[in-house]
Amino acid sequence: MSTFCTTARTEWLNPIVTGDRLELNRRNLTVNRIAASGMTPSVVAESSRGLQQLPFKPEGYNYWTWRGYKIHNVEEGEGFPIVLVHGFASSSFHWRYNIPQLAKKYKVYAVDFLGFGWSEKARIDNDALIWRDQVVYFLREIVKQPAVLVGNSLGGFTTLLAAAALPDQIKGVSLLNSAGRFGNDIGTTDKTEETALHKFIVKPVEEIFQRVAFWLTMQPDHIEGQLKSGTVKATHVKPNKVYSVLNQFSCPLLLLWGDLDPWVHDHAKPNRIKDFYPNTSLVNLQAGHYPHDEVPEQVNKALLDWLSTLDVLSFDLGKKLEERISVLANELALWLSESVKDGRERCLIFHTFSNTGWLAYGAILDNLKSRQDLLEKVKGCVVDSGGDPNVSPKVWAAGFTAAVLKKHSSFAYSSVEAGEGNEVGSPLTAENIQIKGAMLIETVIFAAFEKLFSFLLIYLMRLTKILSVLFKNQPSCPQLYLYSTADKVIPFHSVESFIEEQRKSGREVHSFNFGSSPHDHYRTFPFNYVSVLQKFLQECMLIPNGVHKVKGQPHQ
Repeated sequence: MSTFCTTARTEWLNPIVTGDRLELNRRNLTVNRIAASGMTPSVVAESSRGLQQLPFKPEGYNYWTWRGYKIHNVEEGEGFPIVLVHGFASSSFHWRYNIPQLAKKYKVYAVDFLGFGWSEKARIDNDALIWRDQVVYFLREIVKQPAVLVGNSLGGFTTLLAAAALPDQIKGVSLLNSAGRFGNDIGTTDKTEETALHKFIVKPVEEIFQRVAFWLTMQPDHIEGQLKSGTVKATHVKPNKVYSVLNQFSCPLLLLWGDLDPWVHDHAKPNRIKDFYPNTSLVNLQAGHYPHDEVPEQVNKALLDWLSTLDVLSFDLGKKLEERISVLANELALWLSESVKDGRERCLIFHTFSNTGWLAYGAILDNLKSRQDLLEKVKGCVVDSGGDPNVSPKVWAAGFTAAVLKKHSSFAYSSVEAGEGNEVGSPLTAENIQIKGAMLIETVIFAAFEKLFSFLLIYLMRLTKILSVLFKNQPSCPQLYLYSTADKVIPFHSVESFIEEQRKSGREVHSFNFGSSPHDHYRTFPFNYVSVLQKFLQECMLIPNGVHKVKGQPHQ
């Protein structure tokens, strides 16, 4: 039967994804049968630091109902949802310096828990479990899609509980000086913590009532219990409970930690969290218990940098890449299932570029693994500048750097032939300056990507399933590996090792070493490239599946 064959190309087309003060600026206290939500002058007036802040609205922003109570939340921006969770004796307005910046790229929610901020006041025990239930309800009924949680103090521990309750919906958690005991820091409440409680909450009551913004009724005899529960309950969570919570989800975790915290004296706490939970990134800040309010610029930058890394984790966040690959696999399956009008059978030859294209090919195969009838129609696979199964920060950084420089060709510079390099003391010409400038740009881009992927590789290790497919379950068709000894992106010895493993398993494997080609072999040796490719394609269409030969092209 004659066949009609096409080539499916996979490559990475677009690698760029597009003084310390420790005061509560908003407090909710109940005295003499009245609840006061008050702001210090820094909230009522324009920001003295020149920072953009959330506009204050006496009537609040948005409201929803939870168990019959009226709950308030702020909602700003568009995009992937970020939910900000305040700590005890605080409110959504505590995030006033963070919301505007985050909302420029994301859809930002900030919740007022029951009894705080603009939310209804009620006689309940405000502990992390009650707060967790509110967050879970909010995520399910209001947000209604995967989200990232950011929590401070008791709100931090609340985000952990919510992530454990909804592991599939929470795609990342950031803790800012979170409450909760971790490890050997168990004991009675430190007297200095109690002193800090009175110093920073009880004492400022007089100041608050001098600047009352609005009044709400609330049970008067409940405030003392509220204040105590917000500190004592939060800090006496059993460590095993915290560990068990961390074991219930696997999303990325960011710790933004104020090292000058007067309430949490265990300075080793964030490091113990990081040691226990590997998917953790830690940023230490010269701030107290409320980094987002004390050093908002630093917190905003750290959050945005971290969130941008989640954006490129398409295999995890939003499943965007997985969904696209699934759609592509379904389209290929449909196309292969159809016959050409003249009766010829359709078939496929894959042509991948760099490691990202190769891994995308593996993901497509994984989607088609239950369709052996279709896999038999795959007649060949060309792996160009890929085939490295080792997930290394340097390899990934080099690949993305090469892609960026290729896309922005003005950054590129011609390679200097041997013997034509600039010696020390040689005159600076315009050409030399341009070359050195391009080299500097490449160095900076590479360093940035290497730092990024050093963080991401914890999650990229989940590519193990795809690598397993490429190792063990490729179709019974010829494979061609195009690589070079001089490749700056994919180590040639890794490719050769993979080729050898494939040959040992009985696969028909062809290979060609382009020698001095840096990475893009077609641009370096176009005629040789086309010649090798044409010969391989001809053999793919002549040799039936199941007939395995071992071939290796001579090195150039």
